[in-house]
Amino acid sequence: MINIVLMNIQLHMLKGLIVLFILSSTNLYAQKFRCNPEDLANALLTALKSAKIDSFVALKPEVAQWRQIYPNETATLTDAQIYETAVLNPKLKQDFDNIMNSAKKNKVDLQKVEFKKLNKSNSDPVINVAQAFELVFTIDGKEYLLAYSALLHEGSYYLSEILISYDIFKKFK
Repeated sequence: MINIVLMNIQLHMLKGLIVLFILSSTNLYAQKFRCNPEDLANALLTALKSAKIDSFVALKPEVAQWRQIYPNETATLTDAQIYETAVLNPKLKQDFDNIMNSAKKNKVDLQKVEFKKLNKSNSDPVINVAQAFELVFTIDGKEYLLAYSALLHEGSYYLSEILISYDIFKKFK
């Protein structure tokens, strides 16, 4: 009987360690783009290939970071409110759906996404202010464009929002 109890405790501890590993791996994935805009662009392409909204969410600042970036605006908000308005918000969901629907409609194989170039706005990056980018990528030799904004916070670039998502696989040649 004691052995069964010990085995159950060990099993629960193992499950806890697995959950911690998954959470830390997700956090490490989200932190891969810490150095420059090109790293974030490549992380966006990886998220695009995954076709999972969680991959896009992992590129955005976490709730604590939003509190640092916009302390006055977030002072009266709960963590859940910040998450719903700044992290996994309705616009990100709609942008993700638009991109996935465009890929399906135009029979695009997202696994074949390849980085071509990154166009940056002409201004120098300003800490905690969104900057616009155009990510040009190819699939089977055809060029496509993903416009987005990114925030520079504590030396790291984070996805702020996707600027153009409607039928992106039809518009750019």
